[in-house]
Amino acid sequence: DILVDLTSFEGVELIMGGGVEYLAADSIPLRVGYRRDNGRDIHQITASVGYVDRSFGLDFALRRDIASEASDTQLLLNFRYHVQ
Repeated sequence: DILVDLTSFEGVELIMGGGVEYLAADSIPLRVGYRRDNGRDIHQITASVGYVDRSFGLDFALRRDIASEASDTQLLLNFRYHVQ
């Protein structure tokens, strides 16, 4: 993924990232990823595990700043309910 930030900084800055996902047992997504924010000079790695089916999804993710002045770690929770 590439995002072009035209308004947050004096010049144009890129936010780039990518990742991979493996779906174990047809309902347990395992993910890892990387994100680079040029404007804020942040590198981040992420990892998550979850559960998905036709009705809902639940993910727990960990995001960690690397190679930056202020190291930050975030624990993220995502819940989705599919209305059909």
